[in-house]
Amino acid sequence: AGKLFDFMTTRYLMIAFVPMLALSLAMFPLLLCRAGRPFRGKPALAAILALAMIAAGLNRRTHLASVTEYKGLIDFLEPFAGQVLDERGILLCEYSRLSAPFEHFFGIPTLGLDPQRKDNYEPAEEAWETMALNHPERPAFFITPYQAPASDRLKFQEIARRSWHYQKLQPARLGLPKKAETRSITLTLYRTFAGCAQNAPPAATPPWTYKLGEGNMGLRHFAPRPSRTPMITGLRLSPNKTTLLPAPALPAGEPVRQIFIMCRSAEKDPSPIEVNSPPAFRDCRRSWRRLEDGFYALQMAGSALPLFSSLALESKSGMLLLDAIFLTDSGAAHAAPLFPAGALVREPMPEMTPRWTRANSEVFLPSTGARDAFVLLFAQAPSRAGNGPDVSLCSTDDEVIAKWRPPAGTWRWLAAPALYPALARGGWARIETSPSYDPRQKPYPADLGLMLSYTAVLPGL
Repeated sequence: AGKLFDFMTTRYLMIAFVPMLALSLAMFPLLLCRAGRPFRGKPALAAILALAMIAAGLNRRTHLASVTEYKGLIDFLEPFAGQVLDERGILLCEYSRLSAPFEHFFGIPTLGLDPQRKDNYEPAEEAWETMALNHPERPAFFITPYQAPASDRLKFQEIARRSWHYQKLQPARLGLPKKAETRSITLTLYRTFAGCAQNAPPAATPPWTYKLGEGNMGLRHFAPRPSRTPMITGLRLSPNKTTLLPAPALPAGEPVRQIFIMCRSAEKDPSPIEVNSPPAFRDCRRSWRRLEDGFYALQMAGSALPLFSSLALESKSGMLLLDAIFLTDSGAAHAAPLFPAGALVREPMPEMTPRWTRANSEVFLPSTGARDAFVLLFAQAPSRAGNGPDVSLCSTDDEVIAKWRPPAGTWRWLAAPALYPALARGGWARIETSPSYDPRQKPYPADLGLMLSYTAVLPGL
């Protein structure tokens, strides 16, 4: 069959270099003739003029003929295809443009999913589960350039991951591309199992974090991602220095049951945050939780944590303190609004790929298998007048799992105890936001809720 190598070069060669070359050569005999008489003695000048016209046509356009877009694509896909072909497997591909080479070039039976047009994979997941159960002799695989998958019908086992860098011409409005840029893509190949299969890997259990991305395996009815790079705000903690964290106002007579100190560090393995005072906090149960993309949570618990006016925090690693969440019997109180405004630091988060929730959006959550668990969301409510919206996380049976009221216009970690037994079974949870938000901007619908970037389920201590 050969290799698809130079198609894009040929296309741009035809629309840029070849027309200018044809016009320049067509001018050549006209320069040799003037008023019907031969142009005597100056063929060199005519040739120079013709070459000058060719050079003018190539000015700032050589990249159109020299850049091969997607060069090496087949070589990049070949190891993934080889893994599937060696086992005579079938492939579920979460990107329709990549499913075509797997199907037509390598000859792998492939089902393509288009996350830009399909916001609910439930029919495809059901069909894939049926095929896996009816044909156990043919291994099933899933490949995606997006976030890790999650499903109630399928289980996934990662077996290969590779990255590829390629050149792409940047489109220009009402004109030819003016320059090329280098892009990258990372593909991950998973072996898939029907959820009830005996050889399936064990189900995910807390602590569990799900990072949202542009894919929809683990999401349902989400709107496209925002175009702006998210910015997070926090208080910088210097290494080996004590920082006093003021306590927010708490309901009278209600003790603190759980504390989540949320932070982010650029270090690969940062030292945990220590709470040096009040002294009573040194004896409480605690756990240092690693989440995703450098986010960490110090989780502390006690039967009834004592009253306090501030916490003394210290760490051997530098990090950005995002918030401290104090959970009582009636709700949550946040320390972030009490951070000194002059000491706040804003950092871009290009690693985040948030998505807009809608009126019927659902996200997959794992089974906790225990009564004591906590749900965390990293989200931003849209900026608008008044307070933030009321947010509820509900099961498919309309059981309320957790409730929040996030502030508008800022990224904030939200935490709440998961109400039993809604989360104990796991599965799909619906995110309800009231009132909804209409951005009056295409391609966004009029029933937006939150910008959501991460979900996490943490066990109790």
